[in-house]
Amino acid sequence: MISKPITDYYYTQLIGNPNCLPSLRATSGFTLPPGSLAMIEDDPYETTGLAAWAAVNIFNRQIRNFVIDMTGVPATTSVTGIHWATAQATSLQNIVFQMSSASGTQHQGIFMESGKLMYSHMLSLASYMH
Repeated sequence: MISKPITDYYYTQLIGNPNCLPSLRATSGFTLPPGSLAMIEDDPYETTGLAAWAAVNIFNRQIRNFVIDMTGVPATTSVTGIHWATAQATSLQNIVFQMSSASGTQHQGIFMESGKLMYSHMLSLASYMH
């Protein structure tokens, strides 16, 4: 259970058991501090509205083998599983997003932006989703 974002720092790998995926569950009182967008935050914004780190400097990060569960957060509350604005040497693998299926939900799995190789990230993600 988490009540605020986990920050995925430079050279950080978050790795769960591939044979029994651990769940990161947002509490009903999950709150996003100013600048954060997601349960797992890799590039929070500064008070100026700009990302804290330039996307081309966000390397060597990986998240794999997790269930990201947002179902404890009301559907009317905006929450994202992962904010992913990374560049090279990064990956997302074997992640299950559980979120509200209510009409008009404000939940989303991944918010992806910037990044030097964004196109290749999107192709990799599209291949995984099929």
